[in-house]
Amino acid sequence: MGVSASESAVVWAEVSAAILNKDWEAARQAKRRVEETARRLTKERNERGEVWTPSHFSLWQNKHGDWECWPLEDSVPPAPIVVPSPS
Repeated sequence: MGVSASESAVVWAEVSAAILNKDWEAARQAKRRVEETARRLTKERNERGEVWTPSHFSLWQNKHGDWECWPLEDSVPPAPIVVPSPS
């Protein structure tokens, strides 16, 4: 099973790499791109009338209006995250 392009490790990879390299400007720019992409995708979903639902969690609001979530599986498989060692 491959890693989806929407997995957090993939989405935030450029931000993470810039942080690990202590390149704060690159991290800010990458974060801005992640946020702009998320806003665009949300807008596109809303225009199509689609409702986003999590893939790995059940999500609902309780009687007090607070959000609650529960995992759909007993465990989540480990992500293929590789952290480079410091240079």
